[in-house]
Order: sequence, then C-alpha cells, then structure tokens
Amino acid sequence: MNNNKSSQNNEYNAEYVKQIFKNSIEEDVTNPISLKEHDCVLLTKKKLQYYTHIYNPENMIAKLKKEFGISDEILSRFDNHTREKCCNVISITLYFIENDLETMLKYLNSINRTVKNVKKKLPDWIVRLYIDRSVTSNIYSIEENIDELKDYIPALQVFNEIINSENVELDSYKCNSTIYDNKNSNTNTVHIKQTRSLRFLVLSDPEVNLAVIREADGFVTNLDCHNIKVFSSSDRLFYLPSYQLNSFSHKRFMFNDKLNIYETYLYGSYNNKWLTIYKQKIRQDFFSKHQNLYDLLAGMFLSKLKINRDFYNDTIIELYKKIQELKYDSLITGFDEILLLDIYKDIISINIENSIATNPEKKNVIITEVDLSLLKHKETLFFATDILNLTFDYTIQKKDILKEIASELSKEGIIPTIDISNSSSNEVKLLETYELMLPSIYNIFELLIIIDAVILKKIISDNIFNIIILSKSRKPDIDHLHALLNTPYINFKDETQINPYDNLYDIDMQSGGKIKQKKYLNKKHKKTIRKNKLSNKKKTRKNK
Repeated sequence: MNNNKSSQNNEYNAEYVKQIFKNSIEEDVTNPISLKEHDCVLLTKKKLQYYTHIYNPENMIAKLKKEFGISDEILSRFDNHTREKCCNVISITLYFIENDLETMLKYLNSINRTVKNVKKKLPDWIVRLYIDRSVTSNIYSIEENIDELKDYIPALQVFNEIINSENVELDSYKCNSTIYDNKNSNTNTVHIKQTRSLRFLVLSDPEVNLAVIREADGFVTNLDCHNIKVFSSSDRLFYLPSYQLNSFSHKRFMFNDKLNIYETYLYGSYNNKWLTIYKQKIRQDFFSKHQNLYDLLAGMFLSKLKINRDFYNDTIIELYKKIQELKYDSLITGFDEILLLDIYKDIISINIENSIATNPEKKNVIITEVDLSLLKHKETLFFATDILNLTFDYTIQKKDILKEIASELSKEGIIPTIDISNSSSNEVKLLETYELMLPSIYNIFELLIIIDAVILKKIISDNIFNIIILSKSRKPDIDHLHALLNTPYINFKDETQINPYDNLYDIDMQSGGKIKQKKYLNKKHKKTIRKNKLSNKKKTRKNK
C-alpha cells in the first residue's frame, strides 16, 4: 500500500466506524490497557442469542480448596458467583502495524477460517473480535482508493465476510492515548502492540462462561474445536493445546550424563527473554520455591475459572509499574504471557524446594526430578499434552514408556501389536528411533491417545499414521508430525495454504471423546502397575 496515501487516511474515520458498528451498544469506559485514561468509548455489537450458558464455579472452587489446599485469599481473586445468560467465547485481537497485503491476508484469512470452523463445530460459541482504528482506517483506505488498490480487494472481501458473520461479536475501544506508529511510547500513551491484551478481557467478563484466547495469525482448527468440546464437558480447569514438538526443548532441559536424566533450569521457561526475566526480577520470592507446571502461551489458552475484574486491573497496574522500573523491552513484548502466569501462578505451580540442586560443572542452579505424586495430582487440572517446565522419570525408562504408549496405540488399532522379540520389525525400529528423541516427541502419541476414537479411525482409514510414523527413515518427519497435531498456531495467506490435516479432522465426532490420564512411569511405579495388573487378573479368574 502506498505509505503516503495510507498516512493521509490513517485517521479515525467516525462515519465508517458507525457503519461497521451499526445497531451496536456505545458505552463510556476506562482504557482497559493503561487504566489511566477515563474517557474511552467502547463500541460493542453483542450477539445476545448466544448468551444462553450458566457460569457455575462452585465445584471448581471446592476442588481447588479441598484437594489442592488453595487458600481463601488466593481464591478470592477469582469469580465465585454463579451467573446466568453467559456466552462461550473465542477471543481474538486484530490490529495492523504493517499495511502490506500479505500481512493483512494472513491475519484476515486465519480469523475467517476460525469463524467458519467454530460455526460448524461449536455452534453455540461466538468469536469475539477486538478491532481498533488501525484496522478500520486501513480498510477505509482500501475502499476510498479502490482504483489504485485493486490488489487489496480480496482483503476487503474477507474483512466484510468476517464482520458480517452471524457468530462474530465485534468490540472496539476508541482511546486517544493509543499510538499507531513505531515511536517510543511514554507513560501517557499505549502502543498499538499493547492492544493485544484486549483479548484477555473475556477472562474477567461477568457475561462470559468459557473463555478461549487465540491468535489472529493462527486459527482454531477442527481438532481444536473438538478438543474444546471434550474439555468443556470434563472436570479440568485449563486447556492448553500443543504448540510444536521440540520447539523449545533445548532452552528448557539439559542432559545429565551421569544420572541419565534431563534437568531443568531454575526460573526456566519456554522463553528466556521475558518469562525467565519476569520470574527472576519481578516474582523471585515465589519462583525460587515454586515452578509452574506449564507455561501459558498467550494465544493457546482456555480457562473455566474466571478472574475478578478488580484483581485483573490491579495486576495490570502492578506489572506495568514494575516493568517500567526494570526497563526491559522484552517484558513489554511478552506482557500477555507474563500477565497470564502472574494471575494463575498460585494454582498451576508446585513446590520445588526439595528438588533444587547445583550443577557444579555448569555452575547453574537446577531443578532435579520432582515428586511424581505432586506432578500427577496437579496434572488433573489440565487438558494438555506438553509439560514445559519440569522433568520427571520420563527419560530413564524411555523404552518402557514407549512400549506402554505403543501398546495403547495397538489397542486403539492405530498400529499393529508389537512383537518385541522381533528386533527387525518396523515397530521395534520405531521405538528405537524415538528412544533417541527428547521427551516432547511423545506428545504426538499422547495426543493420538487422548483425542476421540472417531478421529483415530479416520487416521487409520486414510493410512496417515503409517505413512508418517512407520517410514523407512531413521528420523521421523517432524514437519508432518507438527501438521498432524493440527495446532491452532498455524497461519496461511489464502484458502489454498490451509494445513491439509485440518480437513482430516473435519468429520462428525459423535462419540464425544474423553480425556485420558497420562502415564508417568519410573521403576517403582512400573512395578506397582505390574502387581496391580496381575492382582486384577487373579481376581477376574476367581470371579469367573
């Protein structure tokens, strides 16, 4: 797009916004990002027909208090009131820093794909799209200069399709303090990048039941829709989709040759630019004694437990104040993930005081193997396939664990029954191949076990699994494994570039699915499992 032409039209066009938000509700509000500006206007286009759900946190609060010993002080931060006429929401923020066609199409086509998948697979959910004047001004520029900007017509068409979709709810904040260029912001301005945090408002919205946070440059896949449906009927509190296999393993773990285990750095996280700094500099008192079981990625989060708006606002104010004192630019970049972790840290973390040691060779403070019982207990809060921040007895018994996973896959009919005595079989070679990989490679197996049997049968009938996994190559095709995960963190520029596996999961999943408990095995637990199995077999024979 011509920059001069863009700058001339990059002012807030009130008439055009009125046209988009026709029949919307207008409300005077405080700027939800900086909380310093009190004369913002919120335009919202509510879809009241979707407000049919009931938010009831009674069992969640009771579980956290009774089973996990979460204090009343911590629980008071969360919304413990039952509320009727709520909606289930997938929340996305859209803004444009760059005005090039490729960027606009990437975001718009991704959002449009989300809207279509949600409409088909989650018919009682809405997609709430937070847009600002960086979006409306650019779209307005295209319309006003259509003769010169004919290449941008596809972007205009997709945008209009999105905002006119029956299951899309538009929200827009008009705040004078928001800046739309790359100048350094001061304490009285909010840079456009910070508007990403608007999508988190659903976590404290009293009219929201389930709140899913997603990215504009990724889309809610068919598999993601299915997992959301399975999660919503479970007793879990958090759903964290897979990101990508092995993406961050080298940052999280270091291998101890003497003990034959992976160790985790204290204050470790998937991202050492902002989360690690946050842990060390802002919340050192907490994270010197605790480690969060999972990192909460900003665009890969679903929570059933809502936050009180006052606590949400207070947390934002406190974090911004500390970040400004530290003057680390990366903390602003990663603010969304810092905010999520700060809000939920007391619930998703376990005590590691007995697992802290020193690695004399590297002079690092590390976390050694954690208490497996703590890990397994806390895990019941999550529907997730990645453990990003803690090591456990996964690597010592790698081959045994792989046999267990392979056995489950055999029961589901995904792969043939494995004859361990046949060392030349493809299945045994498969085990040997994965024995050389880092722990996160098991995620693909666990995901295929967790997801619905209908999907598994579809994978088998299309011979997808055998083609990818049981190959002659000693090294698995990681790109294909990523694609098979069908993670939401996938973007594309047009409909021809969709992940081919998304259509694989576009089937009628009538059985509903269920979440299976993961298996973490070490020598002691493995012996216990074997004893229990033998005991159960003897009881069954006696009964017969």
